[in-house]
Amino acid sequence: MISPRSIDGHSSLPASPEGAELSEAELPLRFEDITQDARLQLVALLPGLGATSWRSLMKEPYTKRMLRSGIVPLLTRIVMQAEDGPFSVNGSLRYRGSYGFSHVLAANGEVERLQVAMWLEAELPIGRTYGAAPANAGERTLAGRVYAEHTLTRPFGPKEERRVRRLEVEGLEAVPGQALQPMAVADNARLPLGATLLDPAPLFDSATTVFGVGHTDSNQHVNSLVYVRLFEEAALRRFAVHGRPSTLLLRQLQIGYRKPCFAGESVRFALQTFEQGGRLGALGALLPAAAASAEDVSRAHAYVSGWFD
Repeated sequence: MISPRSIDGHSSLPASPEGAELSEAELPLRFEDITQDARLQLVALLPGLGATSWRSLMKEPYTKRMLRSGIVPLLTRIVMQAEDGPFSVNGSLRYRGSYGFSHVLAANGEVERLQVAMWLEAELPIGRTYGAAPANAGERTLAGRVYAEHTLTRPFGPKEERRVRRLEVEGLEAVPGQALQPMAVADNARLPLGATLLDPAPLFDSATTVFGVGHTDSNQHVNSLVYVRLFEEAALRRFAVHGRPSTLLLRQLQIGYRKPCFAGESVRFALQTFEQGGRLGALGALLPAAAASAEDVSRAHAYVSGWFD
């Protein structure tokens, strides 16, 4: 069982189900996955989901039946944490992943949605790409963790049939897995406990992003990790406005996806930065570039918060 730690100031994440099958994989690092100070980039963790949890899920006969019926698990939330190493680009990430079905209950007790959650742990050997090797070089240690939620939906069906509250798929319960309490997608961008805001209200980032085909993937919309990079860059610009260091690296993040972005659309972040226990962080929402107010986040594509070191 994999049980990710809580994110600073936020509630603990659910643990993987008892008896969940663990799958393992080992992937080489890309050169850009390790920063100049020998730390692992947060987004370098995500390929492990495809190599472990997703691969196991796709082997199941019930998954093939589910996909044939038009039901697809679409990513709706990610929580990520990365450790500091130091690490060498010559190492390889060793992943352990698992998955489990669950359902979310509405306030009235009825099923609101069905989802597949995935858990991931990654290990790397201690090392440095250049210079003197650390005393414990070669020792494998935790490099990061990921928790991801995927909502079951019919993305290509009629609008009134897209939400899935019950399955009719051989091999799966009609309402599978443990019951979870609902979490509003905007809660991914709430202020952590004990944090102090540097910006009293959300402010638009100075940069607007125009999405092209290069930002998209085979799901026909902008890839989920593009949002993470845009958030990190926007937060660094806000830190600089406050006279804080911009030589920081995103180490923890949670992001909830409300609706996809597509090639040809223009967006910008509305952000607030904060300080918590000597660390800097940011929270905000990704809005259409034409949004009139940074405080009206009702049309946001995604809500995100993260911590930097």
